[in-house]
Order: sequence, then structure tokens, then C-alpha cells
Amino acid sequence: MATPHVSAVAALIWSLNSSMSNQEVRKILQRSATDLGAEGRDEFFGFGLINATRGVEVTLDSESPQGTYKVQKTFNDATQTYHYEISIDANDNVGIYKVTMNAYDNGIFTTMLAKTNVDKTSIFSPTFLFSHASDDLEFSIRVEDLRGHVTELGKSVSSSTSTSASVTTTETISTSSISLHLNYQWMVGLAALIPIIIKKRKNIVYLAE
Repeated sequence: MATPHVSAVAALIWSLNSSMSNQEVRKILQRSATDLGAEGRDEFFGFGLINATRGVEVTLDSESPQGTYKVQKTFNDATQTYHYEISIDANDNVGIYKVTMNAYDNGIFTTMLAKTNVDKTSIFSPTFLFSHASDDLEFSIRVEDLRGHVTELGKSVSSSTSTSASVTTTETISTSSISLHLNYQWMVGLAALIPIIIKKRKNIVYLAE
């Protein structure tokens, strides 16, 4: 009987910011769940165990993630191509969701690599390996946290380099007027909001979807 538990947490999340769409609430439910079984979403446990505390933390997160990267380049005589290794250190006050890297040759898209942080930790350090025909590389790195805030990194390189992130802030919410009382009576009061959530998008309560 997961539905009543998920519905209650959905109502709790929505009550913290009633301007959120049902898709945003659904995303927070999925990303804040505790992973069970095989890594990531699976046929037996779906997105995992609903986690109310984590859901509140993600909802109230107003900070963008940060990151640094280092590029190492080697030339392969046999293939006449350059091999690039881009090491990324991403961090966030709540948790990193995913890091994506796009590479371009003279402005033309050539490669996209992405790694999801299954453990949803606040520090995530993926490495991307790929080959590129040109000595010069143009790339962009997109770091996304669990709330959906994004930091974009980008540079054109022709030698090994390291740099720190420039921050691009997306949607934030105000927490100055929010007072949380996470007790039984307050949760019962929130139950009145559940029909509203379900009316907006009935299948929001199912983490398995």
C-alpha cells in the first residue's frame, strides 16, 4: 500500500511551494527516494523507498551546484586521433543528480556523455573518456542537482587545463516564511491536500512509473 504514503509526502512537498507543477513534485519524489534493489529504477522497487525527510531537503534547496574539471589529452598515432579524459568534481549542499558533457568540433555537435549519481551524494566525481579528431576541443559540462538547479561549464582547450565552475542559477524558492512542524497532527492536516494533488495529476503518487 504505497499510495497513501506517497500521497502524504507529495502533499507535504507541495505545501512547501504550492506554485510547483505536478511534474516538479513528481521529480522531487523520484529523486529523493532511497534506492532499493538494483541501482537506479528497477521493475521490483521502482524508484525506491519514499523518503519524506529527503524530499523536504530537496524541495527547500535554493543553491546551485558547484564544480571543477581537469582535461588531459593524448595523441594516438595508430588512429591519428586525440584521446581526451575530462575529470569532474561536482558538489552540492543537498545532492548531485547528473553530470552531462557535450563536445563540439567547429561548432558541430559530435559527442554527448552523461553519468547519473545513483547514490545521490553531495559530492560526485565522474570521468569522461572519448576520442576527438581535432587538436582543439570545444565542450560544455552541465551539472544538475536533485532540485533541478543547473551549473554550466564550458571551454575551448588545446592543452591540459583545469578550471572552476561559473554558476548559472535556475529556479529557486523562498524559505523565509516557512515553518515546519513534522509531527503526526501536522501530517494529518496535510491529508486534506491529497485530493488536490491527485486531481492535478493522478499518477503523481506512483513512484514506480
